[in-house]
Amino acid sequence: MPQPQTQNDAPLSERIAAAIVQRINKGELKPGDRIYEQALADEFESSRGPVRDALKTLSAKHWIEHIPNQGARVAAATATPSLETTLIAAAMLGLACRFAVTKASDAEVDEFLNRVKLVAQLGNDPSSKSERFTAATRDAGYYVISLADNRTVDDIVGPVPRSALSSYGTLGTATREARADATRRWLELATAFKMRDSLRAEAAGRAIIEGALERIIAAELTKKKK
Repeated sequence: MPQPQTQNDAPLSERIAAAIVQRINKGELKPGDRIYEQALADEFESSRGPVRDALKTLSAKHWIEHIPNQGARVAAATATPSLETTLIAAAMLGLACRFAVTKASDAEVDEFLNRVKLVAQLGNDPSSKSERFTAATRDAGYYVISLADNRTVDDIVGPVPRSALSSYGTLGTATREARADATRRWLELATAFKMRDSLRAEAAGRAIIEGALERIIAAELTKKKK
């Protein structure tokens, strides 16, 4: 019986691309930061070929951009995520939540609930900053994705759920009202985890991303009316 593929079995270019995405998601690489081919080649003990292949893949997915005479840099998030990207991201994050509910141990569920408690504390605190709230939701979301640990999701969509959590977070939680709405959606997901309800978890996961886009669009429409 064939053994499941692990990340170490993936082509080197894919592992390099995954490492860059992870650093962007963690904030180690920020929009505008330069990405040096030779430094990556040295780190992964490879030629520049796999590095360039990785950068081409990330450029096609809008993670990075190539600036003439400057090289590759981390791309800035667009003002409004596209509807297509949002729907894909929402669907895949929903599936990640569904898988996580069925796979997580009791201790892991408790750990997720603790992360959501922090989200709720920050969301209900009038003095909390959007950046701190966003960081808490991102941390909770990444934890869910790690619990899902599903290679099929990663193979089909790659880092879309992580990208969604990174790109839509600050844009969708700029106001106190927006943070309150986001908090409510995260609490719905936490309830699904507590009840071990996989279908409810999937719906709640989708709603987190879709709700962020709704808030972004509503904010833009309000600005245009003024």
